[in-house]
Amino acid sequence: MPNLLDGLVEKKTLAILKTLSNNQNQIYNLNYLSTQSKVSISSTFRIVKKLCKSKFIKEIRIGKTKLYQFSKNNKSNQIKKLILTKLKKDE
Repeated sequence: MPNLLDGLVEKKTLAILKTLSNNQNQIYNLNYLSTQSKVSISSTFRIVKKLCKSKFIKEIRIGKTKLYQFSKNNKSNQIKKLILTKLKKDE
């Protein structure tokens, strides 16, 4: 299973998911998420939009500000387990 996610998910999406799953309760703005995952801001925007639509992450709006956090649902919990397992094996 070490390469399972690498084959199913593109590298940039996986980097964003890893960043979000490292601290599941943290809320990220787009810029900070982009910096932490080392993915360009435009790619981060595109990927976050797709992940929100798929309900892997949730968007929190405060005024005009959009913040993002890993969703707390069954689908995102399963992917979170896969990511955390992969991170532990990579260490």
